[in-house]
Amino acid sequence: MALDASHQVRMPPSGCYNLLSDPVIEINGIITNHHIVELSIRWNNRHHLHIQSNSPITSCRDECQVNTTINHDDSTSTMVTIRSRYLVQIAIHDNRQHPSWIDIMISMDDNLVHPYGLLSKPDSPITIKDGVNGIDYENNVYDAAHGAIHVERTCQWNQSLKIWWHGPQFTFHGVATVNRELILSLINSMPQLPISITARDDEGIVLSADQDDRFSQIQSRMVDRAPNDDDMIAVQSGWEPIISPPRSGITWIMTLPWEFGIVPKDWAASATSEIDAPAQIWIPSQYVRNCYTKAGVPDDNIVVIPHGVWSDQFNHKTNHKDMFPTAKKYRFLFSGGMLARKGIDVLLSAYLKSFSPQDQVTLIIHGNYENYYLSNIKRIINDASNPHVILHNDMLTVQQVRDMYNHVHCYVMPYRSEGFGLTLLEAMAAQIPVIVTDYGPSKEYSNHDNSYLLKSVETVCDQPPCGKRTVFQYSLDGDPMWSEPSASDLSALMKHVYNNQQQAQFKALIAHRFVQSYWTWHRASRIMMKQLTKVALSRARK
Repeated sequence: MALDASHQVRMPPSGCYNLLSDPVIEINGIITNHHIVELSIRWNNRHHLHIQSNSPITSCRDECQVNTTINHDDSTSTMVTIRSRYLVQIAIHDNRQHPSWIDIMISMDDNLVHPYGLLSKPDSPITIKDGVNGIDYENNVYDAAHGAIHVERTCQWNQSLKIWWHGPQFTFHGVATVNRELILSLINSMPQLPISITARDDEGIVLSADQDDRFSQIQSRMVDRAPNDDDMIAVQSGWEPIISPPRSGITWIMTLPWEFGIVPKDWAASATSEIDAPAQIWIPSQYVRNCYTKAGVPDDNIVVIPHGVWSDQFNHKTNHKDMFPTAKKYRFLFSGGMLARKGIDVLLSAYLKSFSPQDQVTLIIHGNYENYYLSNIKRIINDASNPHVILHNDMLTVQQVRDMYNHVHCYVMPYRSEGFGLTLLEAMAAQIPVIVTDYGPSKEYSNHDNSYLLKSVETVCDQPPCGKRTVFQYSLDGDPMWSEPSASDLSALMKHVYNNQQQAQFKALIAHRFVQSYWTWHRASRIMMKQLTKVALSRARK
């Protein structure tokens, strides 16, 4: 059942206004001193419709239909239909009979409507940051009466907000990927934000700048070292970890994930130090937050900045040449380090148990690392009694990584430990079924409706990189923990997905829509902007 609401609002003073905010759709408005009205509608975190009363500018994607008519002697009226779920109608009147009035009608599913009325206080205050014409919007519909619009001026400028981001950018590494996308999401949302970047790309193979047109936006902001500006906010992000500011007295943010239970002693000590402690710690999941709080780091200093995808980059229809030539009709994919913590041994055991050389199935392993698992995989490939396996350990371009998902039928991620699991989210965005360990951060976005969950038990990590109360070279105040996924359950799930492909595709469609609507880099940029502003305001009060 849909709810229709029609409101007429006296033209308020010039300023920035938020008319509606929920997890899917935002409607923001600007009113100038000359009563020119601009309306920005954003849905699914990515797509915009921008309407200006004296010069309409419209752009639309994803099943959106727009009809706009302009008559300055009468009114400007616009109707927008978005995915058959929302109806937004705006009429701007500026004539002698109705000077400076706005008519707004919104119709949407009632599960997105608050009991107090369509444009009233949400259950949880929602702060929205947008970047239309360089202006920020904040949610301000907190005290609306029943069935009424109540807006106040909320124009805010972040002219004093200056960011320096220090971390890898162009290496073949998950940390570099996350850094790039977080920075690009900030630039996309707020192009005028002063942000400078110093890359830590001295380790590993470096991506060429022409692999992605967006890379130029990062390169144009590159500097050799931290700016000599005590007003900046420094974001330290990398591996090896950086647990100190670029210099004493600088306001800084530590962004550092972990995946083995309690975080190292040194990290906790830095986070709680009375001198030069980070203003905030940014981590990608609630699971990692818990790793910090177990070490005594205050919860209110830890902020979850979730990872995401640009869902339109993962088009499940492709005409590219087959990346993995094989006569086999069904393909499982594993992508990542061939390491115990990624569960490669569990996957190999389950796959060999589940299938035979006669089955129309192959396992594609894309990864690197010269270790025992690599030589073992080569032995499996050379044994004709085993089911088919393809090893692909060449470096891929950014576009090839995106395309990789389009050439397979199921993504398998039987990890023992993870900080987030970005490749899993990418596979979901590409609309392919996923099998994933039911443990840790994946539980925050995968469930029985959109994924195949692999049974596991939490246990002490007793394999490299873990030692006795150590991980890598770091000392812990407790045992390192991870999960032990069930190889027999993985075997059953792989056979089930192979034999029930229609059901698997339905799960994949649910996952695709869920990720497209919620797990986006733009959502991450909103949270970052809110937290950066919070840090800047807190510093100003000291």
